[in-house]
Amino acid sequence: MPKNPGKRTEIMASEPQSIVEGYKKQIKTLQQQLDEKDELIFAYDAVRSPVIDDTIIRLREALGVISAMCTCKTSDIEIRIKNIAQQALVKGK
Repeated sequence: MPKNPGKRTEIMASEPQSIVEGYKKQIKTLQQQLDEKDELIFAYDAVRSPVIDDTIIRLREALGVISAMCTCKTSDIEIRIKNIAQQALVKGK
């Protein structure tokens, strides 16, 4: 049995969280870039077309779905971590 099981759980638990946080930052960056591109397209209204508008709408929807999935995954990970911690406490008694 490990000398400090609580610390081991903490290290294992932090890894998925940092991965999810990394994805969230990437999504936020993508959304900002998309906003910038959208503003550029509005500035060049002559170049604008329904295809570009549709593409921007689809990209925004996809980023929203991915962002929601990351939030769900974060909740799932947090629930799993709490369950592991509770099991460790019960076994430790």
